[in-house]
Amino acid sequence: MHPSTLYPGGVGTTATIQLFTDYLTRLMRYVEFMKKVVPLHDDLFDFFYEALPGYEHVGERRILLGCWGSLNDPAYCDFRYQTMSEWGSGCS
Repeated sequence: MHPSTLYPGGVGTTATIQLFTDYLTRLMRYVEFMKKVVPLHDDLFDFFYEALPGYEHVGERRILLGCWGSLNDPAYCDFRYQTMSEWGSGCS
């Protein structure tokens, strides 16, 4: 199915009962699929948590919203390739 018109901010098409029925059918197939996928992911994460102790802490760290790259401290970041491994030392 292709839209009958394109315009800034969205897509337009003629709304019909058949169109809504087709959409609802596809939506319900997706819902049924997700009912199977969510428990699968729960099992997968449980596996990782058991196999790799500490995995549940991936991504946890001290949050420094002002130190994400655009406001680099010139005392630590000189943007030279030779000192690249030391650039993050000012944010630790």
